[in-house]
Amino acid sequence: GTQGQILFIGGKGGATNAPLRTLERFDVQTRTVSTVTAQLTQERLGAVVENFDSPAAPRVLVAGGQRTLTGTLNTSAEILTFAAGNFVVIPVATSLTTARKDATAVVGFEDSTSTSSTKKLYVFGGRDATGKGLRDFEKFDVTTLAFQAASGPMLTTGRYSAKGIALPVASTDGAVANNGQFTVI
Repeated sequence: GTQGQILFIGGKGGATNAPLRTLERFDVQTRTVSTVTAQLTQERLGAVVENFDSPAAPRVLVAGGQRTLTGTLNTSAEILTFAAGNFVVIPVATSLTTARKDATAVVGFEDSTSTSSTKKLYVFGGRDATGKGLRDFEKFDVTTLAFQAASGPMLTTGRYSAKGIALPVASTDGAVANNGQFTVI
């Protein structure tokens, strides 16, 4: 399993200090680091990385990010999952509608029922290829594994390297659900 492990995904480094597509795993109990055989399909510096399933059976979206030292950005995405003792990289068939890096991702539900069918991952803001902060957001359906531009308002200020959190609200039966409420900080 993956419990007690930390996965390092992409980033920048190596001899040329270029964006990376490699993965490394840190085992908290044995205090050892190992290279993961699977690699990302693209180099990713400043990619969105968000687990949208349980910690015991993770499915992690990795999307966007910078591919080259000259600043070329990705629209592609992939899912990291764990099967038969190994990490597996699965390309996502659809792409972000806007190439971005340093964006924020938040998992939430579209209504107060908080069922897996209403669970979505939202990608907010980030930077475009010129470094400008973006105001838009996109929705990733965790059931169909597809992106779509989210309808509705944009952020009032373009922002990148922000943090976001889904805020819980009580539903009519007193249960806590996030009911589509997000705060981007």
